[in-house]
Amino acid sequence: MIRGNKFFAKENKGKIAVAIAVIILIPVIIGLLLNIPLGGYTIGSEDSWVGFHGGYIGGITGGIVAYFIAKLQIDTMRAEQEKVFNDNYLRTFLKIENYLEKTESLLNGHESAVNKMLKHILSEEDASSEDNPSTKRAQLRSSETSLQELNETSLKIESFEKVLKEIPAEYIPIEVFKDFINLIEMLEKLKKDVQRFVSRGNEILTLRSPALTGEGVNARASATTEQHIIKDRNQELLQDFFKYQKAIKKHYSTEAKVKQVINK
Repeated sequence: MIRGNKFFAKENKGKIAVAIAVIILIPVIIGLLLNIPLGGYTIGSEDSWVGFHGGYIGGITGGIVAYFIAKLQIDTMRAEQEKVFNDNYLRTFLKIENYLEKTESLLNGHESAVNKMLKHILSEEDASSEDNPSTKRAQLRSSETSLQELNETSLKIESFEKVLKEIPAEYIPIEVFKDFINLIEMLEKLKKDVQRFVSRGNEILTLRSPALTGEGVNARASATTEQHIIKDRNQELLQDFFKYQKAIKKHYSTEAKVKQVINK
């Protein structure tokens, strides 16, 4: 509060000086006016007029003091609220930037969901054509491991969604709000694709017997075909992600209040 008082006094020193001068001069001026002989126009004694103007000046002075105190409190409260908002806004930017990077790693790169999908498909295909029992078992284990990793990936995507959905809307710039919502929806699509891929992979696990009937062979072929479709769709999601990522980062990079954070 002391810092607030000093800041207010510095910013309004001209107005404060005028107010003090007025408060000092009014009684002097009134005293001079009361000494002017006005004959019958003067109603009441000098003491009553002094009392009236004293109360009048006291009321004005009290009102002025109350105004400045209220203004100081409002300005201080507004400054504190703005600081809290800016702090939360910057934290939101850092959180979004962090999760953009995490999401990109899910869509692109060695640890991406599509890479694990491909690993599963290739392991299954290699195992189906492998005659060496030891090698075949290793390839099947690799296929199952990929499914387990994809299941963990779906849980990770779900946690990303939850964090982003919990960000208050007032901390998301209106210029990128649509891109932000689209980013969350893209994560939902990716999660569903991963879960569907894992589900079809679990079906394939039950259809590995070399003595399958025609119906079983067709069921496995259908599950494998759908896995290929899901894997290929990842490229579309990646393109959408890059579009949302570019729009969001471009907006934040032009904002003065986050430029310093970005450039660190």
